[in-house]
Amino acid sequence: MFPALRMIKLKVLVFGPDPTAAHPPGFVADLSRKRAEIRNALIADGHDAAFPEDLWKGISDPSIDNPYLWEMSLVREYDLIVNLVGTFGAVDELSLFHKPELAWKAALFFNSDHVKGLAYSHAQALEAIGATLQTYTYPIDLTSCSLMTQVQAKVEAVRTAKYFVS
Repeated sequence: MFPALRMIKLKVLVFGPDPTAAHPPGFVADLSRKRAEIRNALIADGHDAAFPEDLWKGISDPSIDNPYLWEMSLVREYDLIVNLVGTFGAVDELSLFHKPELAWKAALFFNSDHVKGLAYSHAQALEAIGATLQTYTYPIDLTSCSLMTQVQAKVEAVRTAKYFVS
């Protein structure tokens, strides 16, 4: 990557299961750890990466009392949203990307065991209007760097797009 792209720092939201919550061992616990790893790696690379629930805790406007509306406003503000779809909240957050100008910001990740059913069909519809949709194999892709490599590829694509519109 040439230096001009490396200089572009993104604002990134990372959706998925809460890494601070107690989860029984297994898929959700592993996915929540990967969510924290992704956020931390993005921060280490110089990006402004956050969990929306952490931003909600620091909200200073008491007139916003609905976390869904808050996340909708964040999606408009941020450059990239990584969604590790594997819990009810992350499935619900798919609805934040129904417009093409928001869909292109979305990087949606599904366990390959979850590619049947309504949530994945929803994600495919979002892909048709610009979202990035990737699958991974649990547990191997969570313990390897495969999922992070896919996130980094989306980061580079968004950096390139920002370069051409700046």
